[in-house]
Amino acid sequence: MYYAPRISVIMPVYNTALFLRNSIESILNQTFTDFEFIIIDDGSTDGSFEIIKSYKDPRIVLVRNIENKGLVFSLNSAISIAKGEFIARMDSDDISTKDRFEIQYQFLKENNNFILCSSSYELIPSKSIIRPGITNDAIRNVLFLSNPICHPSVMLRRKVLIENNLSYNNYFYTAEDLLLWTELTQFGEFKIFSEVLLKYRIHCNQISTIKSELQNRLSFNIMLNYLLVSLKRERIISDYNEYFFYNCLIGNNEFNFLLKALIALNKANNSKGISKYQKEVSTKYMGLIEMKLKNHIAYRNLTNLMRLIVCYPKIKPYFSVSFKFCIHSLYYSLSKLLK
Repeated sequence: MYYAPRISVIMPVYNTALFLRNSIESILNQTFTDFEFIIIDDGSTDGSFEIIKSYKDPRIVLVRNIENKGLVFSLNSAISIAKGEFIARMDSDDISTKDRFEIQYQFLKENNNFILCSSSYELIPSKSIIRPGITNDAIRNVLFLSNPICHPSVMLRRKVLIENNLSYNNYFYTAEDLLLWTELTQFGEFKIFSEVLLKYRIHCNQISTIKSELQNRLSFNIMLNYLLVSLKRERIISDYNEYFFYNCLIGNNEFNFLLKALIALNKANNSKGISKYQKEVSTKYMGLIEMKLKNHIAYRNLTNLMRLIVCYPKIKPYFSVSFKFCIHSLYYSLSKLLK
Protein backbone atom coordinates (compact mmCIF):
# COMPACT_ATOMS: atom_id res chain seq x y z
CA MET A 1 0.00 0.00 0.00
CA TYR A 2 1.29 3.46 -0.93
CA TYR A 3 2.02 5.62 2.09
CA ALA A 4 2.71 9.35 1.98
CA PRO A 5 4.02 10.99 5.14
CA ARG A 6 2.65 14.38 6.07
CA ILE A 7 6.08 16.03 6.02
CA SER A 8 9.19 15.43 3.91
CA VAL A 9 12.30 16.73 5.64
CA ILE A 10 15.12 17.50 3.20
CA MET A 11 18.70 17.86 4.42
CA PRO A 12 21.79 18.03 2.16
CA VAL A 13 25.04 16.97 3.84
CA TYR A 14 28.58 17.78 2.82
CA ASN A 15 31.48 17.25 5.25
CA THR A 16 29.66 18.25 8.43
CA ALA A 17 30.60 15.21 10.53
CA LEU A 18 31.45 17.40 13.51
CA PHE A 19 27.87 18.64 13.88
CA LEU A 20 25.88 15.97 12.06
CA ARG A 21 24.67 13.77 14.93
CA ASN A 22 23.10 16.70 16.78
CA SER A 23 21.30 17.77 13.60
CA ILE A 24 19.98 14.31 12.76
CA GLU A 25 18.84 13.58 16.32
CA SER A 26 17.03 16.93 16.58
CA ILE A 27 14.85 15.73 13.68
CA LEU A 28 14.38 12.15 14.84
CA ASN A 29 13.30 13.38 18.28
CA GLN A 30 10.53 15.68 17.03
CA THR A 31 7.23 15.51 18.92
CA PHE A 32 5.50 15.33 15.51
CA THR A 33 6.55 11.96 14.10
CA ASP A 34 4.77 11.49 10.76
CA PHE A 35 7.59 12.41 8.38
CA GLU A 36 10.20 11.03 6.04
CA PHE A 37 13.76 12.29 6.50
CA ILE A 38 15.47 12.62 3.11
CA ILE A 39 19.22 13.03 3.57
CA ILE A 40 21.38 13.68 0.51
CA ASP A 41 25.05 13.01 1.17
CA ASP A 42 26.78 15.15 -1.45
CA GLY A 43 30.03 13.23 -1.81
CA SER A 44 31.29 13.78 1.75
CA THR A 45 34.85 12.69 2.53
CA ASP A 46 34.94 13.23 6.31
CA GLY A 47 32.89 10.26 7.49
CA SER A 48 29.51 12.00 7.27
CA PHE A 49 28.05 9.21 5.13
CA GLU A 50 29.05 6.56 7.67
CA ILE A 51 27.47 8.58 10.49
CA ILE A 52 24.17 8.77 8.60
CA LYS A 53 24.24 5.02 7.86
CA SER A 54 24.64 4.25 11.57
CA TYR A 55 21.04 5.40 12.18
CA LYS A 56 18.48 2.65 11.62
CA ASP A 57 15.34 4.78 11.85
CA PRO A 58 13.00 3.66 8.99
CA ARG A 59 11.98 7.27 8.36
CA ILE A 60 15.44 8.05 6.98
CA VAL A 61 15.77 7.99 3.18
CA LEU A 62 19.49 8.15 2.40
CA VAL A 63 20.76 9.12 -1.05
CA ARG A 64 24.44 9.41 -1.85
CA ASN A 65 25.98 11.48 -4.64
CA ILE A 66 29.16 9.71 -5.75
CA GLU A 67 30.75 13.11 -6.36
CA ASN A 68 30.01 16.53 -4.98
CA LYS A 69 27.13 18.05 -6.98
CA GLY A 70 26.49 21.15 -4.90
CA LEU A 71 23.77 22.36 -2.54
CA VAL A 72 21.19 23.33 -5.18
CA PHE A 73 21.45 20.00 -7.00
CA SER A 74 21.00 18.13 -3.70
CA LEU A 75 18.01 20.25 -2.64
CA ASN A 76 16.23 19.71 -5.95
CA SER A 77 17.02 15.98 -5.88
CA ALA A 78 15.46 15.70 -2.43
CA ILE A 79 12.35 17.60 -3.52
CA SER A 80 11.97 15.37 -6.58
CA ILE A 81 11.58 12.24 -4.42
CA ALA A 82 9.63 13.87 -1.58
CA LYS A 83 6.14 12.46 -0.94
CA GLY A 84 4.90 14.63 1.92
CA GLU A 85 2.24 17.31 1.79
CA PHE A 86 4.78 19.72 3.29
CA ILE A 87 8.51 20.11 2.83
CA ALA A 88 10.66 21.05 5.82
CA ARG A 89 14.18 22.31 5.26
CA MET A 90 17.06 21.41 7.53
CA ASP A 91 20.80 22.02 7.45
CA SER A 92 23.26 19.42 8.66
CA ASP A 93 24.99 21.75 11.10
CA ASP A 94 21.88 23.23 12.76
CA ILE A 95 19.50 22.01 15.47
CA SER A 96 15.69 22.05 15.37
CA THR A 97 13.70 22.40 18.58
CA LYS A 98 11.60 19.35 19.49
CA ASP A 99 8.28 21.07 18.78
CA ARG A 100 9.27 22.74 15.50
CA PHE A 101 7.33 20.42 13.16
CA GLU A 102 4.31 20.25 15.43
CA ILE A 103 3.98 24.05 15.51
CA GLN A 104 4.60 24.59 11.80
CA TYR A 105 2.43 21.70 10.60
CA GLN A 106 -0.50 22.73 12.76
CA PHE A 107 -0.33 26.32 11.51
CA LEU A 108 -0.21 25.40 7.81
CA LYS A 109 -3.04 22.87 8.17
CA GLU A 110 -5.27 25.48 9.81
CA ASN A 111 -4.36 28.37 7.47
CA ASN A 112 -4.74 27.36 3.82
CA ASN A 113 -3.86 30.84 2.52
CA PHE A 114 -0.34 30.48 3.94
CA ILE A 115 2.11 28.52 1.82
CA LEU A 116 5.33 28.97 3.80
CA CYS A 117 6.39 29.50 7.39
CA SER A 118 9.73 30.00 9.09
CA SER A 119 10.79 31.10 12.53
CA SER A 120 13.03 33.15 14.75
CA TYR A 121 16.31 31.43 15.55
CA GLU A 122 19.15 31.27 18.06
CA LEU A 123 22.74 31.65 16.89
CA ILE A 124 25.31 29.03 17.82
CA PRO A 125 27.62 29.56 19.67
CA SER A 126 26.72 33.12 20.74
CA LYS A 127 23.15 32.20 21.84
CA SER A 128 21.92 35.50 20.41
CA ILE A 129 18.26 35.43 19.37
CA ILE A 130 17.30 36.72 15.91
CA ARG A 131 13.67 37.79 15.63
CA PRO A 132 12.83 39.51 12.32
CA GLY A 133 10.08 41.44 14.11
CA ILE A 134 7.91 42.03 11.04
CA THR A 135 4.24 41.37 10.50
CA ASN A 136 3.01 38.75 8.05
CA ASP A 137 1.80 41.43 5.64
CA ALA A 138 5.22 43.10 5.58
CA ILE A 139 7.30 40.06 4.61
CA ARG A 140 6.77 40.39 0.86
CA ASN A 141 7.62 44.11 1.09
CA VAL A 142 10.80 43.48 3.05
CA LEU A 143 12.00 40.99 0.43
CA PHE A 144 12.98 43.75 -1.97
CA LEU A 145 15.42 45.06 0.68
CA SER A 146 16.65 41.98 2.54
CA ASN A 147 15.96 38.32 3.27
CA PRO A 148 14.18 37.92 6.63
CA ILE A 149 13.49 34.19 6.16
CA CYS A 150 15.85 31.72 7.83
CA HIS A 151 16.20 29.02 5.18
CA PRO A 152 16.72 25.92 7.39
CA SER A 153 13.69 26.88 9.50
CA VAL A 154 11.28 26.82 6.52
CA MET A 155 8.28 24.56 6.01
CA LEU A 156 6.26 24.98 2.80
CA ARG A 157 3.52 23.36 0.74
CA ARG A 158 5.01 20.92 -1.78
CA LYS A 159 2.12 21.25 -4.23
CA VAL A 160 2.89 24.95 -4.75
CA LEU A 161 6.32 24.00 -6.09
CA ILE A 162 4.92 21.21 -8.29
CA GLU A 163 1.94 23.12 -9.70
CA ASN A 164 4.06 26.15 -10.62
CA ASN A 165 7.17 24.27 -11.75
CA LEU A 166 9.35 25.97 -9.13
CA SER A 167 12.68 24.77 -7.80
CA TYR A 168 15.99 26.14 -6.57
CA ASN A 169 18.01 27.87 -9.31
CA ASN A 170 21.68 26.89 -9.45
CA TYR A 171 22.61 30.11 -11.27
CA PHE A 172 21.90 31.92 -8.00
CA TYR A 173 23.83 29.52 -5.78
CA THR A 174 24.39 31.19 -2.36
CA ALA A 175 21.15 33.19 -2.82
CA GLU A 176 18.96 30.42 -4.24
CA ASP A 177 16.57 30.62 -1.29
CA LEU A 178 15.91 34.36 -1.70
CA LEU A 179 15.07 33.85 -5.37
CA LEU A 180 12.60 31.08 -4.53
CA TRP A 181 10.90 33.20 -1.84
CA THR A 182 10.38 36.09 -4.27
CA GLU A 183 8.89 33.68 -6.82
CA LEU A 184 6.57 32.16 -4.21
CA THR A 185 5.11 35.50 -3.05
CA GLN A 186 2.53 35.51 -5.86
CA PHE A 187 1.00 32.21 -4.73
CA GLY A 188 0.24 32.75 -1.05
CA GLU A 189 1.11 34.26 2.31
CA PHE A 190 4.22 33.80 4.47
CA LYS A 191 4.51 33.51 8.26
CA ILE A 192 7.56 34.05 10.49
CA PHE A 193 7.02 32.72 14.00
CA SER A 194 8.32 34.81 16.87
CA GLU A 195 9.15 31.56 18.68
CA VAL A 196 12.66 30.18 18.30
CA LEU A 197 12.31 26.88 16.43
CA LEU A 198 15.90 26.52 15.19
CA LYS A 199 19.44 26.89 16.47
CA TYR A 200 21.51 28.24 13.58
CA ARG A 201 25.24 27.54 13.63
CA ILE A 202 27.77 30.16 12.56
CA HIS A 203 31.19 28.82 11.55
CA CYS A 204 33.95 29.58 9.07
CA ASN A 205 33.14 26.73 6.66
CA GLN A 206 29.52 27.57 5.90
CA ILE A 207 28.57 28.83 2.43
CA SER A 208 27.28 32.21 3.62
CA THR A 209 30.69 32.89 5.19
CA ILE A 210 32.94 31.59 2.40
CA LYS A 211 30.98 33.20 -0.46
CA SER A 212 29.53 36.25 1.28
CA GLU A 213 30.53 38.75 -1.44
CA LEU A 214 28.95 36.66 -4.21
CA GLN A 215 25.87 36.17 -2.05
CA ASN A 216 25.51 39.93 -1.53
CA ARG A 217 25.78 40.70 -5.25
CA LEU A 218 23.32 37.99 -6.28
CA SER A 219 20.91 39.06 -3.56
CA PHE A 220 20.87 42.63 -4.85
CA ASN A 221 20.15 41.37 -8.34
CA ILE A 222 17.25 39.23 -7.09
CA MET A 223 15.78 42.04 -4.98
CA LEU A 224 15.86 44.52 -7.84
CA ASN A 225 14.27 42.04 -10.19
CA TYR A 226 11.59 41.22 -7.61
CA LEU A 227 10.80 44.93 -7.33
CA LEU A 228 10.39 45.27 -11.09
CA VAL A 229 8.32 42.10 -11.45
CA SER A 230 6.04 43.42 -8.70
CA LEU A 231 5.73 46.80 -10.44
CA LYS A 232 4.81 45.05 -13.68
CA ARG A 233 2.26 42.88 -11.87
CA GLU A 234 0.73 46.03 -10.38
CA ARG A 235 0.57 47.49 -13.94
CA ILE A 236 2.72 50.46 -12.94
CA ILE A 237 5.29 49.65 -15.61
CA SER A 238 4.67 47.65 -18.74
CA ASP A 239 7.90 47.56 -20.78
CA TYR A 240 10.02 45.54 -18.36
CA ASN A 241 11.44 42.23 -19.47
CA GLU A 242 13.82 40.00 -17.59
CA TYR A 243 16.70 40.21 -20.04
CA PHE A 244 19.15 41.46 -17.44
CA PHE A 245 17.97 39.23 -14.60
CA TYR A 246 20.72 36.69 -15.20
CA ASN A 247 23.40 39.34 -15.53
CA CYS A 248 24.84 39.46 -12.04
CA LEU A 249 26.84 42.61 -12.79
CA ILE A 250 24.03 44.97 -13.72
CA GLY A 251 25.26 47.84 -15.89
CA ASN A 252 24.34 51.49 -16.34
CA ASN A 253 21.58 50.88 -18.90
CA GLU A 254 19.76 48.55 -16.52
CA PHE A 255 20.09 50.96 -13.62
CA ASN A 256 18.72 53.76 -15.74
CA PHE A 257 15.67 51.63 -16.44
CA LEU A 258 15.26 50.96 -12.72
CA LEU A 259 15.35 54.68 -12.02
CA LYS A 260 12.77 55.27 -14.72
CA ALA A 261 10.53 52.58 -13.25
CA LEU A 262 10.65 54.05 -9.77
CA ILE A 263 9.94 57.55 -11.04
CA ALA A 264 6.90 56.12 -12.81
CA LEU A 265 5.87 54.40 -9.61
CA ASN A 266 6.11 57.66 -7.70
CA LYS A 267 3.98 59.51 -10.25
CA ALA A 268 1.43 56.71 -10.31
CA ASN A 269 0.89 57.07 -6.61
CA ASN A 270 0.67 60.88 -6.63
CA SER A 271 3.10 61.13 -3.74
CA LYS A 272 2.82 64.25 -1.62
CA GLY A 273 6.51 64.19 -0.84
CA ILE A 274 8.43 63.35 2.27
CA SER A 275 9.14 65.06 5.55
CA LYS A 276 12.13 67.33 6.17
CA TYR A 277 13.44 64.80 8.69
CA GLN A 278 13.33 61.96 6.16
CA LYS A 279 15.19 64.08 3.62
CA GLU A 280 17.90 64.90 6.15
CA VAL A 281 18.38 61.28 7.22
CA SER A 282 18.33 60.06 3.64
CA THR A 283 20.94 62.63 2.61
CA LYS A 284 23.14 61.73 5.58
CA TYR A 285 23.19 57.99 4.98
CA MET A 286 23.38 58.15 1.22
CA GLY A 287 26.18 60.69 1.47
CA LEU A 288 28.20 58.23 3.55
CA ILE A 289 27.59 55.49 1.02
CA GLU A 290 28.48 57.71 -1.94
CA MET A 291 31.88 58.43 -0.39
CA LYS A 292 32.63 54.74 -0.89
CA LEU A 293 31.22 54.74 -4.41
CA LYS A 294 32.84 57.74 -5.99
CA ASN A 295 34.83 55.59 -8.43
CA HIS A 296 31.95 53.26 -9.29
CA ILE A 297 29.46 54.77 -11.73
CA ALA A 298 27.13 51.77 -11.73
CA TYR A 299 27.00 51.75 -7.96
CA ARG A 300 26.30 55.49 -7.89
CA ASN A 301 23.28 54.71 -10.04
CA LEU A 302 22.32 52.01 -7.55
CA THR A 303 22.57 54.60 -4.79
CA ASN A 304 20.23 56.90 -6.70
CA LEU A 305 17.82 54.03 -7.11
CA MET A 306 17.90 53.27 -3.41
CA ARG A 307 17.43 56.94 -2.58
CA LEU A 308 14.18 56.93 -4.53
CA ILE A 309 12.99 53.89 -2.60
CA VAL A 310 13.97 55.49 0.69
CA CYS A 311 12.41 58.84 -0.11
CA TYR A 312 9.05 57.29 -0.90
CA PRO A 313 8.64 54.51 1.70
CA LYS A 314 4.83 54.56 1.40
CA ILE A 315 4.63 54.66 -2.37
CA LYS A 316 1.87 52.06 -2.44
CA PRO A 317 0.41 49.84 0.27
CA TYR A 318 1.88 46.83 -1.48
CA PHE A 319 5.39 48.20 -1.00
CA SER A 320 4.97 50.02 2.29
CA VAL A 321 7.75 49.45 4.83
CA SER A 322 8.73 51.64 7.72
CA PHE A 323 11.21 54.36 6.88
CA LYS A 324 13.53 53.40 9.71
CA PHE A 325 13.73 49.77 8.60
CA CYS A 326 14.18 50.77 4.98
CA ILE A 327 17.06 53.19 5.48
CA HIS A 328 18.97 51.03 7.93
CA SER A 329 18.58 47.88 5.81
CA LEU A 330 19.88 49.69 2.75
CA TYR A 331 22.79 51.23 4.59
CA TYR A 332 23.75 47.92 6.18
CA SER A 333 23.47 45.95 2.94
CA LEU A 334 25.35 48.47 0.82
CA SER A 335 28.07 48.85 3.44
CA LYS A 336 28.56 45.06 3.56
CA LEU A 337 28.67 44.87 -0.22
CA LEU A 338 31.11 47.72 -0.72
CA LYS A 339 33.42 47.71 2.32
